[in-house]
Amino acid sequence: MSTRLETRVIAKTAAFTIRSPHVAPGTVFTNRGATGTVTFTLPTPNTAVQGHYYEFRCVADYSLVVAAPTAGQIIAPDDAAADNVGLQISGKKVGRGIRAYCDGTSWHAFPFGAPDGFCVDGTEYPVEIGTFSLGGVAVSATAAELNYLAGVTAGTAAASKALVLDANKDIGTIRYATLLGLLIDPIARTATADGTGTGTIADAGKLQHITVTSADLNHIIILPTPTPGTIVFLGNGGTGYELRSSAPATVAINGGTGASAESAIPANSLTIMVCTDALRWQGITLAGTILAAVEAAA
Repeated sequence: MSTRLETRVIAKTAAFTIRSPHVAPGTVFTNRGATGTVTFTLPTPNTAVQGHYYEFRCVADYSLVVAAPTAGQIIAPDDAAADNVGLQISGKKVGRGIRAYCDGTSWHAFPFGAPDGFCVDGTEYPVEIGTFSLGGVAVSATAAELNYLAGVTAGTAAASKALVLDANKDIGTIRYATLLGLLIDPIARTATADGTGTGTIADAGKLQHITVTSADLNHIIILPTPTPGTIVFLGNGGTGYELRSSAPATVAINGGTGASAESAIPANSLTIMVCTDALRWQGITLAGTILAAVEAAA
């Protein structure tokens, strides 16, 4: 006695209603020979057909529709009460298929083969070959565009890759950048008696905008570690202050050094300091309409 399981295949060229138990579960339906749309209507979902399933395969280039016996009895992707599903999009029919199975209350329908072209109530479900969807929205980025993120290290620029900031919102190793405009958030510093604490400008990149507050003109602001190419803008209000390098005995301000060497900065001024090498800061101050070199530290 043969134990081979056989699947029945039925071709239909016109609308057909599946009646259980006359049509065995597991039957495969096709639209071979069709010259127009073929609609297959499923049996009424109940306990008698619970666990039954049917397959529908499109072999002729015409729409193939699988309809519920009563509106809303098909569960499809992103639709818990669909009236029908189908393969109805031009150029996206042949070779594709739909499988439907019954849970006793509803029919569950989903595509197999190439997933694009699958329609729910006449509208194509947003899944296409070569793309994917997130939250029901098709992702339009190409593979090349997505690959801009591949192998990226946060905080480090890499050739032909996207720029991703690190946890501190920093990124480094960019070679050149062309900017149409540049906005730098000011960093507040308060001069102190010895320049420590709030009086010290941190090492935070090669371009900084510092707003200085000082209790009196003898309080001190200390520049960051001298890294060649660093530019620091310092603006202050009605009280001046003293400006020191991070190592005044060896790192000069406009040529001046000394154990406690410092330069007096006037009130209501804008000072621009440029680090020209690892032992030298050079600067100018604009106070009112007067532009002058920052005094040499002494």
